[in-house]
Amino acid sequence: MLSAFALILNQTVGYWLARKWLRQPIESWLRARGKSAPQIPEAEETLWILLLRVTPGVPLFVQNYLLGLAQVRFVRYLTISFPVQLAYAIAFVSLGHAFKDSNIWRGMLAVSGLAAVAVAVLLVRRHLDRKLRPPAQG
Repeated sequence: MLSAFALILNQTVGYWLARKWLRQPIESWLRARGKSAPQIPEAEETLWILLLRVTPGVPLFVQNYLLGLAQVRFVRYLTISFPVQLAYAIAFVSLGHAFKDSNIWRGMLAVSGLAAVAVAVLLVRRHLDRKLRPPAQG
């Protein structure tokens, strides 16, 4: 329960920091380097939020800042982001409890949960990659 609350707090604070309070300094920094803040069309928000959330290796705070800078709608951002990150959190918390209790069965269940999340992420990424890839020209 605490992990779920911490996720919501982290995602909310990171989003609003990037969208409101840090937007000007970040945009100035980007402009000085010939870059601009990301722009995501409203019709593609769901796709991009999900794609960023299931991309392994991108730190959570970077995801939060990028989506805040892109000014995706907050309700959509949170309703997609929270369940994806919660799945990871549940699996890792379960694994930590298994190690703490030296419970082999709980550990196996947690590892299986992590494997299931990893497979789900792989399948979602594959689907999104196909959806984003332009059709092949004959």
